[in-house]
Amino acid sequence: PYYHALADQFTICDGYHCSLQGPTGPNRLYHFSGTNGLSVGQEGAYCVTNGGTDANPGADMAKDDATGGLPWRTFAGRLEEAGIPWRVYQELANYSDNPLGYFSEFRKLDRSSPHYRRGRAYVDWIDGVAPEDPEKTQARHLIAAFTADVAADRLPAVSWIVPMMQMSEHPDAPVPFGEVLISSVVAALASNPKVWAKTALILNYDENDGFFDHVPAPVPGIAPRYGASNVDVRSETYQGEPVGLGPRVPMTVISPWTRGGWVNSQLFDHTSVLRFLEKRFGVAEPNISPWRRAVCGDLTSIFDFDVPHSARLDTRWAAALPSVAGYVEETERLCATAPAPIIAKG
Repeated sequence: PYYHALADQFTICDGYHCSLQGPTGPNRLYHFSGTNGLSVGQEGAYCVTNGGTDANPGADMAKDDATGGLPWRTFAGRLEEAGIPWRVYQELANYSDNPLGYFSEFRKLDRSSPHYRRGRAYVDWIDGVAPEDPEKTQARHLIAAFTADVAADRLPAVSWIVPMMQMSEHPDAPVPFGEVLISSVVAALASNPKVWAKTALILNYDENDGFFDHVPAPVPGIAPRYGASNVDVRSETYQGEPVGLGPRVPMTVISPWTRGGWVNSQLFDHTSVLRFLEKRFGVAEPNISPWRRAVCGDLTSIFDFDVPHSARLDTRWAAALPSVAGYVEETERLCATAPAPIIAKG
């Protein structure tokens, strides 16, 4: 019910695709760096699988593998170089979903360095529950840190929120757990109209978990059977086959410029988010391939930037969102009492 209410209030995108036909790892490489390595001449298993990066399941830099890391630049590193404030909000158990730790520029860091404090550090825990116990934390530490920064008007210009597995909605994490996390993020933003008036919250998913999609994903014209192309597509293939785009994934954009319950159908992928940040902050991401720039939008069509400042300060919409109180407990009860699947014989 909570996500349905968000869609009714704001804008959803039904043409947003994951960046390649593949799992979490390479899709997040696109999301954080504009490429899975192919556009910068780095071809490896990590381009299409979750392997070849780091087996460390958490955010603790001390447990990084000995590997030197991926050699190309990240967009976070470019923001740092340009003097644009940024941060990754994560708890220690981040389900290995913060790919910055895979890159050489974010490995073996001094703990006082901006790259560590903004990109690798995990939020302080606020009670007696150890941060290594995500089933008990239920993102309380992450939510507390984010909420405090909103209240103090010290959110950085760009933030990434990386949940632990239990709140990620990745199977077998229930969707209502994710709704609890997102409702807390949205409530925090609504609690400070000054911050809300200048914020866009992009809620997206790295890949589709194998669900069927009746809409075919666009692929580059690398061979006659795929059609023709008038842009360079050499960085869009792995072992002779196109890597993307992948299937569609949900995206909701929650901001004062996206009110009204709209549906945007322009074609996007994860690199579109970086292109939007390019447009906003003037920081270029050269890792994005010419083909993706040609076929995917930069998210600007989602926003109505003519909304006056006085309207952007209005947060009364938050009162219409349903409460998520009891979502976790009710979901746990239903999961515990659900009948086991029966496989028919013969």
